[in-house]
This record gives sequence, C-alpha cells and structure tokens, in this order.
Amino acid sequence: MTAAIKSTEPCFNDEPYTRALEATILHVDGDQLLLDRTIFYPTGGGQPGDTGTLTLADGRQLTVTDTARDPDNPELIWHRVATDDTDDAPHPGQAVHCEIDWDRRYRHMRMHTCLHLLCSLIDAPVTGCSIAADKGRLDFDLPDPVDRIIVTEKLNHLIHQGLDVRHFYTEPESIASLVRTEAVSPPVLQGAVRMVEVTGTDLQPCGGTHVQNTREIGPVICTKIQKKSKTNRRFSLTWQDNVA
Repeated sequence: MTAAIKSTEPCFNDEPYTRALEATILHVDGDQLLLDRTIFYPTGGGQPGDTGTLTLADGRQLTVTDTARDPDNPELIWHRVATDDTDDAPHPGQAVHCEIDWDRRYRHMRMHTCLHLLCSLIDAPVTGCSIAADKGRLDFDLPDPVDRIIVTEKLNHLIHQGLDVRHFYTEPESIASLVRTEAVSPPVLQGAVRMVEVTGTDLQPCGGTHVQNTREIGPVICTKIQKKSKTNRRFSLTWQDNVA
C-alpha cells in the first residue's frame, strides 16, 4: 500500500509558523499514520520530531507522540499516535485536524537557528548535533580550546543584531563546499536540497525549522565546552533565563 503513496506534503518547510491545518489519513500501520500533508516536523538533523494532536471529525482526539520519516522512503512522514481504543481505530480516508505542540516546536526553532549562528563562529566541521526544548549542543572536530565566555558574547551579539533568516532550494551538486556536518549528506527530497541562510552570517543545507529573525532566539549562554576526544569538542547552549 505505502509503495503507491509517493510522498507526504511537508507544510513545515515553507510554513514553520503554521500551528494547525486540515489533512486526510492515507494509511494506517499499527499506531502510525500517514497523512496527505503535515505540519509535524519529523526527527532529523538533530531536531526532535514534533508532538501534538490529531482530531477526528467525530471529536475524538489522537495524541501524536513522535513524528519520523519512513526509513525506505524519506518523503513519507509517519505520525505515531497513542490510543487505547483499538476497536475504533482511525482509518484511511478520514479527515483530521492537525495541531502541533507549538511551544515545544518554537523552542526547537529558536535553538536550531542559534546552533547555525554557533556554526558561523567555529571554523571546524560539525561531528554531532542535538536540539531539545531547553538546550542544544554541537560537536566540532576542533583540537584547540575555545573560551565559552567569548562564545556567549559573540552569539548574543549576533542574536541582538536581528538578522533575517530565509530558506531556498538548490541542486545537490551546488552545495558540496557548504556542508558542515562530517559523514552525513544533506537530505535530497524531490531532487532538491533545502538551504537555510542567516543573512550575511551563515549558509548551509538544512531541513529543519527556523525562526524568521535572530532576535526571536533570545539571550543564550554557552554553559560548557567539553573535550570529548583528542580533536572533538562539545559546545552546550541554553537560554540565560534557564540558568539560576
């Protein structure tokens, strides 16, 4: 069945601030649903999959606990739902009202953009990334130590400048020199790579969701820089109001 479904329309790519939309269930596989279109971001690039709710026409509400791409066809996006009513499970053809956990998603957007700013400050390949609602981290192939206080000051300077953030699409062959993450190729969907640019500061391929302006990030702090191996250093960030 899923082989006949070519893709899920990813509305989060061009509409990251959209919190709700109407969709139709295309396929059900246990506790996972395929929709014809979605605003739920699937786990990828260090950013967690979105959570939220799907409300059926009869008022029943399904809790979305995770969102992920299909391992065989990344253009299909699965929504894992929690439901105890197995006798009245959702089925293909049903309309659903989709609503994401906006507070959680927006925090991911703010931190993801902040990590792109960090990339602009550290001239080294990225070896790992993790984003959460209250913190984020990047690992760099960086043998020399860096002062976390200086990193904090430079990040907040960029944030305060109110730099615009935009995205566009380009051919995979044109972005080789812009890939920052070692051993991981940027996702190619429908023959194109999505690029994210922080005006005059950073440009790299990225499929994640971002804020429109760096001021939305808010004041941050680099809480620590850890040496994880001979040449690998981990930069951990959070918002200043999270630190007592």
